[in-house]
Amino acid sequence: MRRDPLTRTPAPNCVPGLRRPSRPISGGALREMAMCSRLIGLSLCVALGAACGEEAQPPPRFPFTFHTTSDGRPFGGVTVRVNDTELGATDESGTLRQDLTGPEGVPVLVSATCPEGYRSPEAPQQVTLRTIQSLDPAAAARGVQVTFDCPPEHRDAVVIVRTHDQAGLPVLVDGREVARTDASGAAHVHMRTAPQTTFQIRIATADNELLRPRDPVMSFTVPDHDAVFSFDQRFEEEQRVRRRGRRRPRPAPASRLPIRIGGG
Repeated sequence: MRRDPLTRTPAPNCVPGLRRPSRPISGGALREMAMCSRLIGLSLCVALGAACGEEAQPPPRFPFTFHTTSDGRPFGGVTVRVNDTELGATDESGTLRQDLTGPEGVPVLVSATCPEGYRSPEAPQQVTLRTIQSLDPAAAARGVQVTFDCPPEHRDAVVIVRTHDQAGLPVLVDGREVARTDASGAAHVHMRTAPQTTFQIRIATADNELLRPRDPVMSFTVPDHDAVFSFDQRFEEEQRVRRRGRRRPRPAPASRLPIRIGGG
């Protein structure tokens, strides 16, 4: 048996035999087997790169700050998800702070669901788990910042109609009367509809056949924000043409016969 150079004790032979021993195992052999077990366990710990008996280190944490807005203003109540896992909802200031865990440099998908009446983003955003290096402690604490916008599903559009003192004219939207001009010739039309909707306004002149142009029309398209439009229309009134009637011919004067006075 060889000796261990550190302990100066005989080094055990840790290569197990393939044959079953033909005689009982002595006490020295049992001690040798126990030492072999300890040495094999230590070798496994070193091979796995971790110290035996120590707990595995938790994965790193990366701070994230999520912002949600509507038309550029803070907007709360938006649900945020990362890889289909719900993190929570933004508060009244449109902010949600969460720490994400995982290997640094791993990409994740962040999506948002807006409340009813608002349009959710169509596609998620891809961000990377990373640490923000900054001299500002507040910026480092905020970490990676992600922003979503929740625009309203419908927009308000107002059309101001002016006809310049032409009172009582019907104002129609897509063929349906919605207002009439007042004594000053003005009317207001309010529309609440989805963005990119086109509608048509017509000023009906059937009640006054002398107005020109007849039944003027204007089309409007609602943008992706509230808008005010103007429909300014001036009219001219034709003069009635008086038709002269034919003069009746005067009857021809009756011919006067000469009158004789006396006989002869």
